[in-house]
Amino acid sequence: MFRKHLISFQLVPVIGYTDLKKKFEQLDFDVVNVIILGCGAMVDMVTFLDLNSPQASNKKVYIIDGHRPWNLDNLFSSDNVICFDDGQLERELVEEREAYNQLLELENEMPHNEDEAEMETDNDEQNDQRGDTDEDEEAEDDGELGSKKRHRSLPPPPSQKRKRLLRKSEETIDNYYNQGSTIATSVALQAYTLISSVGETKIDDLWLAILGTTSLMPLYSNVYQKIVPSLKDEVVRLESSISSSINEHSDAVVENGGHVLSNKSLDTNTLIIEKDYKLFLLRHWNLYNSFFYSNFVNSKLKLYTNDGKKRINKMFAKMGISLQAASQNWHYLDIKMKKRLPAILTRYLHDFQLDGLIEEGFIRNFGFKGAVSAVEYVDSITALLDFNGDLKGRVKKPSRTRTEKSNDESKNTYKDETAPKTQEAELSEIISQREAQFISNFWHCYDALTDFTFVKKGLEIAKWQQRFVFDKGFEILEKRMVTNLKVFRLVVLKEASVSWSSSIHSNEMKRFQTSLDDNELTMDLLTNYNRLFRNPLIVIKLGNWLLDCYSEMDSTILPLVIACFDPDSQTYLVCGLPPKFPPEDDGSTLKNIALLNTFSLAFQEVAEQIGAKAKVDSFESSLIELRKEDLPPFLERLSLSGLV
Repeated sequence: MFRKHLISFQLVPVIGYTDLKKKFEQLDFDVVNVIILGCGAMVDMVTFLDLNSPQASNKKVYIIDGHRPWNLDNLFSSDNVICFDDGQLERELVEEREAYNQLLELENEMPHNEDEAEMETDNDEQNDQRGDTDEDEEAEDDGELGSKKRHRSLPPPPSQKRKRLLRKSEETIDNYYNQGSTIATSVALQAYTLISSVGETKIDDLWLAILGTTSLMPLYSNVYQKIVPSLKDEVVRLESSISSSINEHSDAVVENGGHVLSNKSLDTNTLIIEKDYKLFLLRHWNLYNSFFYSNFVNSKLKLYTNDGKKRINKMFAKMGISLQAASQNWHYLDIKMKKRLPAILTRYLHDFQLDGLIEEGFIRNFGFKGAVSAVEYVDSITALLDFNGDLKGRVKKPSRTRTEKSNDESKNTYKDETAPKTQEAELSEIISQREAQFISNFWHCYDALTDFTFVKKGLEIAKWQQRFVFDKGFEILEKRMVTNLKVFRLVVLKEASVSWSSSIHSNEMKRFQTSLDDNELTMDLLTNYNRLFRNPLIVIKLGNWLLDCYSEMDSTILPLVIACFDPDSQTYLVCGLPPKFPPEDDGSTLKNIALLNTFSLAFQEVAEQIGAKAKVDSFESSLIELRKEDLPPFLERLSLSGLV
């Protein structure tokens, strides 16, 4: 939209709050409007960015962020910060607004100097003493009962009333901040809503809104389920209007079950709603692996056990699908089998407690390049973002200058490589390299939104990463590495290596190298495997898989803390995830309840209590980085703190 209206803008990716402040300070003075996407809602931006300083006083900061709770200073007390809300302010923050305004009024009424404060304190003490004297005299003479009643009926001094109001307002605000963190809405949907308000919507914009909302499904399924009906209505509206205006006299639009479906052609780029499956990359893998590496199927059938592996073979046999056919690439699977698959699954899934496997999803056709569901597209982009390797030279980059710029920044960070490096310098270099890798990955993901070549690469990387995550999860469960600490479950990964005993074998690696058609990319995936679980996004994915498994095997609903050791920095990355309710028979989450993440404040408070040197810089507030020696006392205090 900015390009269409010839509005100049710059897109600046940021890694954490420290990087956000650094990039903000580097902005030219002429830049007066700053839009922050996906972060900033939970931090007082006026103080953090020093918006009252002469260098930033001309800037207005617009926050579009789904993280909650809001920092109330952003909402109620700043003219330089504008927050885009999803309606929560009017629905749920009425008491908090009143309490916040009450605090501001009380602060303005506070004594302006020490003499006034001292005089007010003395008056309070005299009132208290007078009350005590009256009560003593009353105890000596019961005949003065009326005097006591008159004394108690007098209104309290103004300072006492102010203190009570102050305590009540502070308690309301504290309860709001201490309830825990979550994501309440999709940033992409908020951006699409803004575009819709000025009549600039098109299918490409809606597709981006769907992708952003779909990315919330693994951890925030309640948010996804709440938003998806309105997205389906929007798909029907836009596809109907486009199809009818382009080809009124053809049958380009077909009604099927109340949804609009468009005929496919070599150059079509339509967005449709049709039956989809909670299977992993089905259209780009084979039926067996799509079942096996699905979080939903894996946790339901307990495929991490020998009995579970037998159960999936029994399931295919009962459905009349041979293992040979199930191992065929989806593109080469018999067309009759593809057409019969929905009916087969509908008939037999209930026998294996897999109700809810079939659901409606969003499918985007890219002409002769193929079709990708929104879930598959998100898996591809996430894999590109998590990738710890180099795609340079193997993929044509439409925006080469952006990627080259990020690489050049990492190269110029350290000029004198011959000089001896201290431990701090080495650590700083490691951090700089990782930040440069993330920025490079960000631009690859950005390009993947318009370049299908990157999407295909991301799909292949996603297969490997899913195998690695599952294999690590199998190892954790087989070795019983999960410890129950009454208030949460704990997993500590002291080493990032894995035996690859359960799912990855040498012959499969050779077959995968051939299917990838990129030996260098395959080697990057294998050689960088040990660094995989130092990535916060991969750690969250592993933790989410473990929560899915425990929601099926254990009725105790507990959150999860997972700590992964990084030998390069000699630190532990600690991640806290809220518990999950087991899915109901129809596959939906129990009562669509959103469990808040209480680790956000707990991590910071416990780290302060034990005096640990911690790094809390991620936009995900339930991530913290600790020194190796600080982890044991941190976990001990966390389990006894009562904050979780």
